[in-house]
Amino acid sequence: MEQLHRIDPSAYEKSRNFLAGAVTRLSPFLRHGVLSLAEVRDVALARAGKSSGCFKLIQELAWRDYYQRVWRLLGERIWSDIEPHKTGFDDSQYAQELPPDLLAGATGIDYIDHFVNQLHTTGYLHNHARMWLAAYVVHGRRVRWQAGARWFFSHLLDGDEASNNLSWQWCASTFSHKPYIFNRENVLKYSAGQFAAHQANDPFDTDYETLGRKLFRDPSDFESPSGRFDLRTEAEPHQPIVAADPATTLVWIHDAMMSPEHPAVALVQSHVFVWDDERMAAQKQSAGRVAFQRSAVFCREVHSQGRPVSQVLLDIAGEGGFKTIVTGFTPDPHLLASIEKLKTEIDVLIVPDRPFVELSGKLDLTRFSRYWAKAQRVLLPSVAKV
Repeated sequence: MEQLHRIDPSAYEKSRNFLAGAVTRLSPFLRHGVLSLAEVRDVALARAGKSSGCFKLIQELAWRDYYQRVWRLLGERIWSDIEPHKTGFDDSQYAQELPPDLLAGATGIDYIDHFVNQLHTTGYLHNHARMWLAAYVVHGRRVRWQAGARWFFSHLLDGDEASNNLSWQWCASTFSHKPYIFNRENVLKYSAGQFAAHQANDPFDTDYETLGRKLFRDPSDFESPSGRFDLRTEAEPHQPIVAADPATTLVWIHDAMMSPEHPAVALVQSHVFVWDDERMAAQKQSAGRVAFQRSAVFCREVHSQGRPVSQVLLDIAGEGGFKTIVTGFTPDPHLLASIEKLKTEIDVLIVPDRPFVELSGKLDLTRFSRYWAKAQRVLLPSVAKV
């Protein structure tokens, strides 16, 4: 909460692209539901008013909301290319695994190695650094974005499949009109000269035209860049919270609703957080990421110890005489699968958090710009920006 109330929307607007800029550092709290997008939105609007001073911060929050909506539509398919590459190469021409020198932070390119070590030691990277690393992996080393996404996911404190995977796809060009690239001049500008002016072994130390010719081929002979999935949907209305009997209801706290202020938590007094040990091991979650989650647990906690999370919850419910399990909404298909298993044995009530933006009618999530055209009219109706 202290960090939330230190945000400066106007300073963020002016300096967010710089590594030393006034970024919020709230993303780990947003990812785990310690804070909601609505809470941050409210503070930003209160600080800057509905003016251009908070436009960029609200828009960046909207990116997270947008990615969550896409995840809800795609589920596990978020690990597949949404569109073909616009690079002139097909899937078979990208390596499946990350090169060892990259994972060791030993590429010999100063800023790349710096960001790799920062990721491994802190679990944090500025958004610009994430884009540079992603472009280096996919375009500079021609590795599939999925390998990079799994790597980031295991280390980032704010790693979720929506923001992580779709950002990698945006850089790779499988969820954008063109591949994202950068050059060394761009790095020097936004790092305020933190790195040496030139390095002979840096392939990105050139102009963009030369870089484009070096990295890509003419994509005209490849598959048409149309979407592989239908991302058009109907906006779902926000559901009212249904009352629950406190004496017979258990609240299941999962890793996307780790706040005592979540609407589900207020319904009853019995809460439990279940550590899905096997899933965390399969995801190779770093010690730092696990420690961050552990610091956010505010209730009784148990470990799955090889059992499905749904069975752990059913056992707890049986021992405590609980007839209903309440939990927060999530687009995570793994958690949704556990919820579906629970529903075959016990009543389950899903409670959404406060919405970031309430939209109605048809939504086209093919591009952020199409979502934002509708969301901006609700969030910032007085700001005439496109």
